[in-house]
Amino acid sequence: MTAPVICAVVAGPCEIWVDTAADRALEFLGWSLGGVTIEEVAYHAPIHSDENGGPAGPPADYQLFGHQHRISMELSKFQDAVLARLDPRYNPNTVNGSVGVGMLLGCASATFRLLLKAPNFVRNYLATVILDPIQISPVGSQASRARVTFTANVITGGTLWNTTAT
Repeated sequence: MTAPVICAVVAGPCEIWVDTAADRALEFLGWSLGGVTIEEVAYHAPIHSDENGGPAGPPADYQLFGHQHRISMELSKFQDAVLARLDPRYNPNTVNGSVGVGMLLGCASATFRLLLKAPNFVRNYLATVILDPIQISPVGSQASRARVTFTANVITGGTLWNTTAT
């Protein structure tokens, strides 16, 4: 057997878009610095069986409980006004009147659509939340950078992301 000739995978410059504008229209947040990191996490639980020693032995199988993606980025060029709309951690176009402490982000339609768009890569996350701190540093005479991590869970129907670029 001979290994095929393959090329490196290069997405190209990655644009970051979020649906924070009026009527949930996409707004350009900025450009990534060094790319975007997508961490794909699956949740599992072991199934033990007496055939393998019960709870003291190795699992006989694993049960899948869902998927989550954590999309982390550092932006060297970003729009302050768009970043500020992410700060409350819920979409400013939320239609539900119960905004604030105790609100359910998914049920209140307060999630963010996140579009990662590069010449050779498109990933459109339909519903994300921001669970981690938003960081801006350095704040001083050097150019500031913003760090944001979006979290996406599988939504109803099993769709985590698609390749719709509009």
